[in-house]
Amino acid sequence: MKDLAITESIKDFMTTEIISIDNEAKIYDAIKKMVEHDIGSIVVKKGEQFVGILTERDILKRCCSEHTTCTSLTVEKIMSSPLKTVEANAPIGKAAKIMDANNIRRLLVEKDGKIVGIITQKDITRETLNIFLAFQSIS
Repeated sequence: MKDLAITESIKDFMTTEIISIDNEAKIYDAIKKMVEHDIGSIVVKKGEQFVGILTERDILKRCCSEHTTCTSLTVEKIMSSPLKTVEANAPIGKAAKIMDANNIRRLLVEKDGKIVGIITQKDITRETLNIFLAFQSIS
């Protein structure tokens, strides 16, 4: 599969505000924060370093389905790790390819070795739609 040959790079439409939580926080606290921010995942930090991501799917598969309690289990016990990343200057096709190959919906975005944002499957779908609409208006 080739990368989409689009001039816009990931940095042009990624989310720069990364909502995070400490790796030792309880699952219940992560859920509250995700609901508060209306997001489907939260990035996990250990100190100042990003170490994983906790998604709705992680919670359903590893917490709820195993009859464990969300009030006592910590985020690091069920988070997805290691993190998958993509370079900020990469085309959107590169992010789509990484997500597809790893069966994931979110990637952290790096620039010069530093995490600068997050891109989701929804962001890529929105941008792809914008591209199709732009092509449609030309014809």
